[in-house]
Amino acid sequence: MLSSNDIRAKFLEFFKAKGHEVVPSASLVPKADPTLLFTSAGMNQFKDQFLGHNVTYARVCSSQKCLRTADLDRVGTTPSHHTFFEMLGNFSFGDYFKKEAILWAWEFLTETLGLKRAKLWVSVYKEDKESYGIWRDLVKVPAGKIKKIGAKENFWPSNAPKDGPNGPCGPCSEIFYDTGGGKSVEVWNLVFTQFERIDGGKLSPLPNKNIDTGMGLERITAIMQGVKTNFETDLFKPIIDEIKVYRPSLKAKDLNTIADHIRAVTFAISDNVAPSNEERGYVIRKLIRRAYLRGGGKEPFLYCIVPKVVGIMKDSYPGLLPKREEIVLIVKEEEERFGNTLSAALPLLEEGLRSAKSKVLKGDKIFKLADTYGLPLEVIEERAKKKKVRPDIAGYIKLMKEQRARSRKKSKLEKGVFCGLSEETPETAKNHTATHLLQAALRRVLGEHVHQAGSLVTPDRLRFDFTHVRKLTERELEKVELLVNECIKNSIPVTKEEKTLDEAKKEGAIALFDEKYQKMVTVVTAGDFSKEVCGGIHIDNTKDIEFFKIVRESSVASGVRRIEVVTAGRAREWMEESKKRKAKNEKLEKKKEEEKAFEKEKLKAAFGNLDLLIKKAEVKNGVKIIIEKVPGANMGILRNLADKIKAAEKNSFVMLAADDGGKVSLVLTLAKGLVSGGANASEEIKSLAKIIHGSGGGRADFAQAGGKDASKLEVALLAAKKMASHIIEGVSK
Repeated sequence: MLSSNDIRAKFLEFFKAKGHEVVPSASLVPKADPTLLFTSAGMNQFKDQFLGHNVTYARVCSSQKCLRTADLDRVGTTPSHHTFFEMLGNFSFGDYFKKEAILWAWEFLTETLGLKRAKLWVSVYKEDKESYGIWRDLVKVPAGKIKKIGAKENFWPSNAPKDGPNGPCGPCSEIFYDTGGGKSVEVWNLVFTQFERIDGGKLSPLPNKNIDTGMGLERITAIMQGVKTNFETDLFKPIIDEIKVYRPSLKAKDLNTIADHIRAVTFAISDNVAPSNEERGYVIRKLIRRAYLRGGGKEPFLYCIVPKVVGIMKDSYPGLLPKREEIVLIVKEEEERFGNTLSAALPLLEEGLRSAKSKVLKGDKIFKLADTYGLPLEVIEERAKKKKVRPDIAGYIKLMKEQRARSRKKSKLEKGVFCGLSEETPETAKNHTATHLLQAALRRVLGEHVHQAGSLVTPDRLRFDFTHVRKLTERELEKVELLVNECIKNSIPVTKEEKTLDEAKKEGAIALFDEKYQKMVTVVTAGDFSKEVCGGIHIDNTKDIEFFKIVRESSVASGVRRIEVVTAGRAREWMEESKKRKAKNEKLEKKKEEEKAFEKEKLKAAFGNLDLLIKKAEVKNGVKIIIEKVPGANMGILRNLADKIKAAEKNSFVMLAADDGGKVSLVLTLAKGLVSGGANASEEIKSLAKIIHGSGGGRADFAQAGGKDASKLEVALLAAKKMASHIIEGVSK
């Protein structure tokens, strides 16, 4: 059976042999393409080439990681819908066309992968006679297995001849695999970009025709591995098995949804899309919350699944491994945050649903739950449905629109050095200015090689990525914190001035190297400590930040570090929580030490009776039989004591028992002579375990058991004595 890794490798090797350049997957964040939220198809990274620009190679192939949310509600309920998936594709920019694309697709499926021709059928655009002829006359697909379909399904973009948009377009040809029972699955879509649509629906032939194909790795893997759904393949099954460890009672659709979402989340965070309230970050936050709720919504567990996803995908995407721990931390933090949200908001929602007049939850209450407490709308709708209360979604949407309009009117945020602002609030302004101070402090402590490599500013925290080759020491982090807090303490005015970009640079203002600025820029200055080109919102004085606390320093990529910070009230809350955590940990450590000391004393007491146990032992046929109940012992003490007895008395039958608060423990050790004579401690102890309503096992010379019926312990000890006599007599014969 071919693995998914084998299939991916074979695809790329096949087209490499056909003269294609193998191009690595692009990031899930499209580069310099504001029209796309995420990379959603293999052709996205080749947009310029399809338009005839920067054509440095004529034919390429790739396995592209993609993320789509259009079918979010169907994920987990169908065999093959996903948010994150990989698209295998081969592309031609004015080079080969239909004949080669069709012949190579068929060759790969039937010869390289070995799919049976009889299981395959194809579709073509009903007016595409050329493709029909290639399938029928060159590939020799029977006419009955070539279906002619309209522009809605077999033209790209869908229905382009009639509805548009204007621009490059062309017919498609799809390959299907017969899964039996009258059902088929689409395997591969071949797009022949040969026209330019102009006003009126006229299709004008392009001078350079292109090929764009896409085959879902998950779908072809399911076919090759002979399973009914993508979730049964080696891409998903190990992840689902790992989820079952933490959530064993979930239904299949919930397991599938969680497995899909955690793959998407892992890859997105790896590509520097952190959960937030803005665009891409909001999508990732929503996926984490959906998966958390599908898992019961009780405590974090998704972060435990991340290492399994990385383990499966790291060979094909080696960039995942260095970021594994960071992804784990981000997911865990997001789960904890959402758990706190649910704890605070759900009681308010339940109260609102109970008191809803005319069985309608008003829009203003929904707005408060969503806006103030961060409760997702889908949770509100789901709970309302269960209580048979109608949520006033229209009223909620109206209030949301009004709030957004007020925000836009209050402050039109220009794009500048820091453009990752999710809300225009006073807290955001504090954190934005704090980010400037952080960068200045880092440059003073670490050196002027430090430059911004990414940032996120929200009302409750800030995140700053910067160039640096190694982990910061505790002392370096302390220095950075101290410098920023001194700036806050010194109440430095924060000023904004309009200058030309050249003037700003001459004054030493920091600017992003790859940022495109207007001729006139805004320079934000905090005394002689910080000076940056920035068009964002800021406070008027550093004292307004109140307090600055670094909560995490981590690696983002090779040569890029990340610092996360909280300020003002959130920083004080964090410090209080930190003190509580420290006190709790100290209390736990103290308890552990006390328990350890207590165990040591119990062990010492048990060892003190060792000689007595051996002296009063019954001897039968040269074998010492030691069957005793050890007061105050647990399984660990019994094992230690049994080992000591066995070391002192090589020829012995030892069965020790303990009642630790109603929990019964048994340990059985047999001498080598008894084992070689046919006795087996692992098998023998099982019969004793049944008496105390428990189970056990182990090796031939050593076994242990546990049970829950302490009232039967004496019966078990008597049974052990009979067992000892029987074993010793059997060996003697």
